[in-house]
Amino acid sequence: MAGKELGVDYDHRLPALPESRVQGHAQKTMDKRPEPKLPIFSILDSIDFSEHFVIIGDVGTGKSTITPIHEYDLSKGSRQIVIREPSRAACNALFYSLNALHPELGDSLAVVTKDTKINVSGKIKIVTDGVLLRMLAENSIYDSSIYFDESHQMSSQLELCMSLAKKEEASAKNLFRVMSATIDPKEFLSFLGISNLYRMSGRRYPVTLEVELADDLNGMFKTLDYYLYSQPRDESWLVFLPTRRLVEKYASGYRGVYIHGGLAGSEVNRIQKRAEHDKNLRIFATNVIASSVNIYVDNVLIFDDVIDSKDKLGQKTLHYMSVDDNSLLQMMGRVGRFKPGRAVILTDTPLPKKINPIPVRKALETETPFDLVLLMSKYGLKLSKLEFMSKVDHREVAFAENWLIEIGAIDRPSGRATWKGLLMSEIPYEPDFAHMISSALISGDYDMARWLLASGSFGDSLNHAYKSDMEREARRFLYSFDRTNELNIKAHLLKGYAEDNDGSFVSKLVAKGLFPGFVEEAWKNHEAAREALNDLLHSSKKRLIPKEVMVDTDVAKLRPYLESCLSFERFGPHERKGHEFKEMSIEGPFFARALTINYRRILFDIVAVNFPGKRRHQTGR
Repeated sequence: MAGKELGVDYDHRLPALPESRVQGHAQKTMDKRPEPKLPIFSILDSIDFSEHFVIIGDVGTGKSTITPIHEYDLSKGSRQIVIREPSRAACNALFYSLNALHPELGDSLAVVTKDTKINVSGKIKIVTDGVLLRMLAENSIYDSSIYFDESHQMSSQLELCMSLAKKEEASAKNLFRVMSATIDPKEFLSFLGISNLYRMSGRRYPVTLEVELADDLNGMFKTLDYYLYSQPRDESWLVFLPTRRLVEKYASGYRGVYIHGGLAGSEVNRIQKRAEHDKNLRIFATNVIASSVNIYVDNVLIFDDVIDSKDKLGQKTLHYMSVDDNSLLQMMGRVGRFKPGRAVILTDTPLPKKINPIPVRKALETETPFDLVLLMSKYGLKLSKLEFMSKVDHREVAFAENWLIEIGAIDRPSGRATWKGLLMSEIPYEPDFAHMISSALISGDYDMARWLLASGSFGDSLNHAYKSDMEREARRFLYSFDRTNELNIKAHLLKGYAEDNDGSFVSKLVAKGLFPGFVEEAWKNHEAAREALNDLLHSSKKRLIPKEVMVDTDVAKLRPYLESCLSFERFGPHERKGHEFKEMSIEGPFFARALTINYRRILFDIVAVNFPGKRRHQTGR
């Protein structure tokens, strides 16, 4: 399949403004002839920047880097430009690229995410959905241009951003710019009231596509290993895999590097820079950053498997499926930007001869929106009263609203967030953990709050060596901390990492077959939540949360918290079945969370509530 047949979108790297600057950069960094003209220049002069517009164009056509900077220059630096990106990694990648290509922007270029804040007063702001949502809810954006970049990644927060932007359009006088390649523009044009649509075609460089068809998933993994072993060492690869565990595992096994949503922006930028010079580099990445990070590589390899998640009344169901066509196009679009590229898809399902964009999948149609309902209550808004592009299931919205009212996070008469709701909104954990932590803080039980803050920071199942050669050794190590309480194991892992001044604990994790990256990410989550809570507690002149990690909580005190949760269920001893109980010592009833994966119910975060001993059953350390 020729590269020109791939309908894709993305851009995040090339200079803006005069084409000569693009070509000059190419000559300086590549020492080659001027690069082909970017397709965006074929429509740039015809764009009416005084009106809303939608731009549809293939990947690498110059939309993200050329258009907003061009508008900023047209305003002679007076207009605020807000660029939405779908992830923290995407924000930092775009900031890195624009900063390198346009040093003259200086402090005018800003990036604002949960964990990165650079030049926050800059006129050109690159932000995540969460930051944009707060700006819109607080009415802090007006007379500005809002770029809904990568709008094919329709998160629930992005859809709420569009809803609020539309609601306040008349008073705020903001202008909307929707950009992508893999969207049907009609629903965006209709919902946002946009009349100007600009299209462009063509790719900068051709991309060839190869499809390797396997019999099943095991065959796909065998083909993956074959490719990684057999390809020339003078070619760089970007390999997309479905989970963070897999990208960390393969990066370790093949002496590569990995990128996923939990990586710090500076680390993503370091990998981008290294890729410009290291011709043997192998980068393993999750599908979630498929249209987020632009990296100079020769080839892209796509493992055609992804975990799909759906919520129904607060209960999560996962199943494995093939990568959708929009994501395939975005992944293939990682190459062909700087030179001709090659894309390889490993699949067990035959692919069509031509891959075309499909309707955008909207997250708001597949999840219970606890976080959004709570966030809106801070500003006196009800999610159920807003207009959305999605076909919102109002039962899911009502379920979230009723639960938050029931636990005291939202005041029923006013619809506004209570003190508990304000605390919960600062905790970027799953709703049940935010509920338990805020309840403990309000009751003055800071030890319990600290323990929950530690154990809830992982937001994932415990065993990160699942189905690896080291799984048995890893599980022995994990359950040496506690054989009755998996939440307490997580707290111990976090404490060990936080106090690891000489690196010995991380070395032990690696030796036991565990990937330290998931503990490192949990620590980032913990500190982000603790610092946000302390800011709120300090402003209210309340006791702050210390940095030290709490372990070994009294399960008798924990039990009432678990009983008030949505996701924790009580089980009897006869339900103690499955792989997850192999190293545990459960003698009576227990609490656990349940997850359905491919129609199989798996229990995790298991906590025994009736066992001998004062606190827990320990084994030797």
